[in-house]
Amino acid sequence: MSYIVNNGIKVHYKIEGAKTKKPIVLVHGFLGSLEDWYEYDYVDKLKDDYCLILVDARGHGKSEKSIDKKKYEHKERVLDIIRILDKEKIEKAHYVGYSMGGWIGIGLIKWYENRLNSIVINSVHPFATDMSLLAHAAKTIESWIHEMDMSPAMKRRFLSNDKEALLAAVADNRIDNAETMKKMKIPCLMMYGEYDDIKENMIKASQLNDIIKLVEIPGADHMGALAHSTFVISEMKKLIEL
Repeated sequence: MSYIVNNGIKVHYKIEGAKTKKPIVLVHGFLGSLEDWYEYDYVDKLKDDYCLILVDARGHGKSEKSIDKKKYEHKERVLDIIRILDKEKIEKAHYVGYSMGGWIGIGLIKWYENRLNSIVINSVHPFATDMSLLAHAAKTIESWIHEMDMSPAMKRRFLSNDKEALLAAVADNRIDNAETMKKMKIPCLMMYGEYDDIKENMIKASQLNDIIKLVEIPGADHMGALAHSTFVISEMKKLIEL
């Protein structure tokens, strides 16, 4: 297993595919882990053509689970990605982030856009966000997880999370990063599920910069925007192969 240490926090990642191929960093959403990319066949569908860098975001998966909210500041999470790229001697990479992973990607644009070739932001917008709903979801996960359309293995992974770490991760609300998107110069694809509650904010965000391409994922809700991997990968490749 591979790790980096950033400001005292150990972050786990895995590499799939040949290092001679185009590198793509993939970062999952809140409650998830890098295993989600295996779950929905992203790894099998991409590893022959790309070098995949799969990251367990701090507080998730096999990364360290601090209960100190200061350890989850936006820039610290962004630096986790930079430290991994540095360790692997990757100067620039494509980036794919789902939900929370997309928010980390917005931070990469803000502070380290020069390390990105392109970015896919799936199911998250750059505007200020109250995190109380995610905090409530973490607190009450046992009451709703069994109703979700996901595999038993994924449900077990969600339930194995450290609640105190999750609550620390969403203790602070997200600030507005619309200016970051306005100034962005790299190719960007924003995607959202047809039935996602954040749909209107995704459309609004796409209008911040002419470089942004917006794609709706038919028939998907928020979780479905990750699960519809065949559709997502097809759109991703259009961006990456520009």
